Amino acid sequence: MDKFDERELLNYDTYDDYLDSFVQSDDMFYLRNSEMARMVAALGLRSSTEVLTKKQFYHKREIVRESLFPRRKPHILFSSHCRSEDPLLLELAERERPNRVGKITTIISIKGRQSNGDEISGFIDYEESLRKTILEFDEDATDWYEIFKENKRIMPTMSDLGYYNWSSGFSVLNGSKNFRAIADPNQGLIFESKNDRRRISTDPLKNPGHSSTRTVVENSNYDHVILFDHVVRAKL
Repeated sequence: MDKFDERELLNYDTYDDYLDSFVQSDDMFYLRNSEMARMVAALGLRSSTEVLTKKQFYHKREIVRESLFPRRKPHILFSSHCRSEDPLLLELAERERPNRVGKITTIISIKGRQSNGDEISGFIDYEESLRKTILEFDEDATDWYEIFKENKRIMPTMSDLGYYNWSSGFSVLNGSKNFRAIADPNQGLIFESKNDRRRISTDPLKNPGHSSTRTVVENSNYDHVILFDHVVRAKL
């Protein structure tokens, strides 16, 4: 197949516009229907280059746009222009730089409601989530730029350290760059730091662990928010 200059994707506002660029006059003559013509175009029958799926189109277009007109600047903190009085955002703004430079790692334990009413709770590796926003263009990545502008709320995803949907009962535990998730039958859920192997207990009745602190944040937008901060030490 011929090579396609992905910068051309910026010429199309929507996926339909993109597919229309592959539609030929004969297609409209015989099919007489723009939707059918686009379906033919999506199959790649009218192009010597690869035709992207809808998901690929928006994903690659965002990568191109970000490379040419970067919004996410690694050296600028997402919270740098935060003017919010929200207690949680203030706490996270205070922790952003220490997490970015590797002085601490923070786990966000949070429970709230999605727009469809489902209760979701989970655990987020703050440092990893910040890094994904900077370096990756994943649809599941948390957009901290918009969160600190108060345009979006924080909500755990299935790719975070922990995820639980209270409506369906579906749950997921994952590891991250900084932590290993352990479901201990006696101690409950524990996160082990991959830097120094110290363990962080999520049990509210226990000490969170060596070099770790627990901060409860009162916030009317969520059912509960707890921040676990672990001071990063050299790997053992």
